[in-house]
Amino acid sequence: MFGSDAAAGMAYALNNRDMIGRAKGILMERFTLTDAAAFEMLVRSSQDTNMKVVEVSRWLTDEAERRAQGAGDHDR
Repeated sequence: MFGSDAAAGMAYALNNRDMIGRAKGILMERFTLTDAAAFEMLVRSSQDTNMKVVEVSRWLTDEAERRAQGAGDHDR
């Protein structure tokens, strides 16, 4: 059905889509934004930092995970 290159490409695309979706969710919750406004914020940040949208998304989700882990450390 799919060659290994095509399957790897699809997996990469799905991972990127998931990463962007997670980042949009973080922004929607954090700033009470709509889906479209959160995506626009990612695009603007991408342009401002000269990074791809998925790279900005990865940074944001990694940062949110670090904060969540740090918050859990205070509860112990």
